Amino acid sequence: MMALFELFWRRLGKFAPFVLIVIGCGLIGLVLLKVDPLFIIAGLLAVFVAGAVLSKPFYGVLLYLFLLYVRPGDLLPQLEPLRLTLLGVALLTAAFLLQVLVYRVVKPIVTTPMIFMGLVLLAILVSMPGSFYKSLTMTRFTDTLRVVFMTYLIVHMVESATRLRAFMTTLILIFIVLSTALVIRFFAMPDTRVDNGGSGGIIGGFLGDGNDFALAQNVILPWTIMFISLARSRIWRMILLYGVLVGIVAVAVTYSRGGLLGMIALILALYVVWVLRSRNYVLGVSLAIVAVFLVIIGVLAFAPDEFVDRITSIKDYDEDESALGRLDAWGAGVRMFADHPFFGVGAGAFSVAYGIQYKPPTAIAANWREAHSVYFQVLGEMGMAGIFTVFGLAVVLFLSMRRLRFIHLDERRDDELFHASRAAVIGSLVGWAVSGAFLSVAYYPHLYVLVMVTTCLERMARYSRLELPILEEEVEEI
Repeated sequence: MMALFELFWRRLGKFAPFVLIVIGCGLIGLVLLKVDPLFIIAGLLAVFVAGAVLSKPFYGVLLYLFLLYVRPGDLLPQLEPLRLTLLGVALLTAAFLLQVLVYRVVKPIVTTPMIFMGLVLLAILVSMPGSFYKSLTMTRFTDTLRVVFMTYLIVHMVESATRLRAFMTTLILIFIVLSTALVIRFFAMPDTRVDNGGSGGIIGGFLGDGNDFALAQNVILPWTIMFISLARSRIWRMILLYGVLVGIVAVAVTYSRGGLLGMIALILALYVVWVLRSRNYVLGVSLAIVAVFLVIIGVLAFAPDEFVDRITSIKDYDEDESALGRLDAWGAGVRMFADHPFFGVGAGAFSVAYGIQYKPPTAIAANWREAHSVYFQVLGEMGMAGIFTVFGLAVVLFLSMRRLRFIHLDERRDDELFHASRAAVIGSLVGWAVSGAFLSVAYYPHLYVLVMVTTCLERMARYSRLELPILEEEVEEI
């Protein structure tokens, strides 16, 4: 038997690992056929998907994005036992190892944002000894470890303009579909609306709450906006225009005040970047005035009364239980930092620490309250270690984009993609920073997705063979 196996291995050569893994996946699929009829499809797909990913690992990147954001296990509970996301991680890991160990076509890379990713993991780990809920802190560590690990793999596979375009296009299309589903549900199924009158999130996980979905949409919306200028076909341009429109409406129907502020901020950020690059300040100011009037007219003419009441309630924060609860949580976050300044009360343990020790005597309602702000969440849960790493990662991403603004690639289409993507990352960071001021999003994957895009842009700049300017000397424009 061993002799037959060795003959088989020698005859197939470098394709032997690929063939064996596909056979293994096929056998697993056949076993699944006896569990549930739905697994007949899963068993067949397992063979084709495994073959595609192992032969072209970049397909595994797109598969992972689909599993991460669409969450088929939430849509079809029958698929939940399969742990599809974990299987996607394992499959992409196998494909990466084949590229490194067998084909030797991937060289490990390390960038400053990737270093900060590792430091975030370290900050979570060192918060564990003083955690108010150690098992939850360990869960946060393992979840973040998985995302950081996948980010490390993916940055090695998104290494060209073509793959960057496919990567960003995939997420744009995913959010067009998700936003469309959210808007349809809001108007067609009013009984699904939440207490504030708006739509909740969609699917589950970090998209399961309306506020969380609004923030996620604000991270991807700049990509959709910037890709309009890159569209070569009329159909694709119309799809992108629809994506911008439905994305804005999706944020609006969540009635998320933080989401609305983040959307306004990211649009302003993209606008400022465009004005500074074009240097057409008169036209820029004129367009801004027209846009403001159109928004005001649109809100007054078409926005439902519930939406207007929800947004204008910002000024009446002293009478809004949601706003007062946030103030209670933010004050508690400051006290947590004062008592545990270096490593915090434990990653993910804010609500437990709040209920046990830091709830104000005059606090309203909830005994176990989340931070409702990424800033106070990091401040309370990880202390200085978290401030340096989590916010340091965001700052490093912004400085990287600022550093690349003078780069020009030889190919015109690649250069257009490069600068559109750079502006999109800036808009995403602004949307994350503003919306995150009202949400506990420290462990969501948004910053790590931006690391993937940023690393590809840095690699493209390196391939251009142009010397990057020194940060301290760049003072003219973003």
